[in-house]
Amino acid sequence: MARRGAFSAPGAIILLTLLLLLAAMPTAAAALHPDVELLDADGNNVLDSGGPVSPMQTCNGCHDTDFIAAHSDHIQALDRPQHARLAPGQPSYAADPAGYVRWLKAYGTMHVGGGDAAKAGLDLDCFLCHTVRPDVEARNREITDGRFRWAATATLSGLGVVEKTGGSWQWKRASFNEDAALSADFLGIGAPTSTACGACHGTVDFSRAPLTSFPDPSNWNTYLRGEIYSPQRLADSGMNIQGKDHLGRPFDVHAERMVSCSNCHHAQNDPASFRSAQERRLGRLHTDVRRPSIGDFLETPDHRLARGWTSFGAADDPFAGSMRRCEDCHEVESSHTWLPYPKLHMAAMDCESCHIPRVTAPALQEADWTVLTPERQPRRVFRGVDGPADSPATLITPWRPLLLERFEGGRGERISPFSLVTSWRWVSGPKGEDVSQEELNQAWFEGDDYAPSIVAALDANQDHQLSPDELVLDTPTKVDVVRKRLEGLGLKDLRIVGEMEPYGLHHGVAPGSYAQSDCQACHGRGSQFRRATQVASVLPGGVEPALAAGSGSHMDGHFWKDQDGRYWYQGEIQQSSVYVLGASYDPIIDFLGKWLIVLTLLVVAFHALLRFLGARRNQREVQS
Repeated sequence: MARRGAFSAPGAIILLTLLLLLAAMPTAAAALHPDVELLDADGNNVLDSGGPVSPMQTCNGCHDTDFIAAHSDHIQALDRPQHARLAPGQPSYAADPAGYVRWLKAYGTMHVGGGDAAKAGLDLDCFLCHTVRPDVEARNREITDGRFRWAATATLSGLGVVEKTGGSWQWKRASFNEDAALSADFLGIGAPTSTACGACHGTVDFSRAPLTSFPDPSNWNTYLRGEIYSPQRLADSGMNIQGKDHLGRPFDVHAERMVSCSNCHHAQNDPASFRSAQERRLGRLHTDVRRPSIGDFLETPDHRLARGWTSFGAADDPFAGSMRRCEDCHEVESSHTWLPYPKLHMAAMDCESCHIPRVTAPALQEADWTVLTPERQPRRVFRGVDGPADSPATLITPWRPLLLERFEGGRGERISPFSLVTSWRWVSGPKGEDVSQEELNQAWFEGDDYAPSIVAALDANQDHQLSPDELVLDTPTKVDVVRKRLEGLGLKDLRIVGEMEPYGLHHGVAPGSYAQSDCQACHGRGSQFRRATQVASVLPGGVEPALAAGSGSHMDGHFWKDQDGRYWYQGEIQQSSVYVLGASYDPIIDFLGKWLIVLTLLVVAFHALLRFLGARRNQREVQS
């Protein structure tokens, strides 16, 4: 008799077969993709022409690259207003082609190529996201040196198929097969990994080495928001975080649970994620069975990726709110049994409001383009640090995000955490056109040194040097000196403008044990909705910043400047459309509430008096 619980022979065979199939799945999936023949812009094999590879020509044999280029958020993201905070006054391609080339040399490393950038030679770089080990640094060097046509070629140098010798790129024929092509396995072709996304968007780290991260404008999300996507525990990192010995949580719980960027930010017509992308736009339908086929998706993959409600998204964006949200994966009522009225909370607040209680990395607080450092960069101040943000010795103090209301389409206004970034810049003319960085350089410098008139006006300690503390236009005299220098370049009607830009926080999510769970944090008199947030360490030219146009958020509260010149914002939740019990104050509601209590007590007392008098009367009647 067979022993109970033992596998039968057929069962063992079936199990072994399944295990072999599972082990072979990655190889089989890679084998589905044919070998790739690298083509140049004329459609010739690069081994024959020796020219730079063109991903648009190379991938067009199977994928409609024209469709992809016309349906890509990354291509269309080139000329957004936020780029002015990186370098004000950069002209668009249509206005000044020569200036556009200068823009690409300075900031094209943050662009995938294609679109208007292709007109300057920077082709759409499919290899950057869809191959293994793209050499991002080599690509960036080609772009900053103005060799845009060779940028995609440099991306492949990490695979050893091409190398740079004597200042020119040479294809290594030995890396190709007998058909002058490369196998998909060798290229590692597949869906974008989180690491590929992190090459531009922020710090993404899945290595075992202690993680370190310093603010870098090329890492957009980490630079502006302090977001880090990594499963590594804060206590195991190489960052000097205050109290990190007691922080056993990961940088992001989703990274710890092996959630990739594409799981939420998927292609709009991906059959596997089609329902999630469309369910908010189907009216009375719960789902749509008319989903695209895999073949259609592979030929024309829509690169307008699913996204949430961005702070500066277009008001008529049809794909806003199309990405997966927390409630698409998590069951709120069963996981938040301790929370009173969970549905009410979820209707008023985004989950990140509690699950990102603090940010554990520095983030940009202010960028002052009215002055220039010796490196010809703006004066920058970062949140969470009191010292150089790029020094590993600087102590990082986890900072609390700012809670604001943001419009989220059909869901109305909801509370969400934000990182507030303030910037100042010079503008000129009746239309307020940005003074370019090149004009700022001419005004501030003569050769390699500061202009003597600039030094004389700003050198407070008379040491003939400008320290970081002196690089600020905090008096009318200093402002006038710089204005006169700019007027000498022919600029008219010069003035300083300041803007505040709130950037929503969605990564760096803490697990439930580290989330905000203290009711008094929101509902007490010391509510975080009333917490003061520093907007700026100083107001250049005394100019108070205004909320940037196009922001989907609004700031209900008041601003003030303290005795040290710092500028602060304090929320006033009672002015908001959300009434928070214990924190909000409405004089009419409070007046009615007090008198309702008094009226209730009077009614109860009157009722008791009637009962008492009635009892006395009944007693007399019985006695008589």
